[in-house]
Amino acid sequence: MTLITGNTYPVRLQIIALGGHWDKSKRGWLVPDHAAGAARALVARAATGYREPLGVMPVALPAVRELVGSGVAL
Repeated sequence: MTLITGNTYPVRLQIIALGGHWDKSKRGWLVPDHAAGAARALVARAATGYREPLGVMPVALPAVRELVGSGVAL
């Protein structure tokens, strides 16, 4: 698991979709190692002030599709 920190609130739902969960003691999200790159990209994009339209997850969705295709339970 990889710890993701920063301004994650705007992308919390996408992080959850990647398999992440909030770790209160570490004050960050723990995401599976294979989804860390996608989670970091989401947080970096959110830092620019960019907001996705509701229901759109262009970075997270491919990672979720990959997980579904691999048989991992979401």
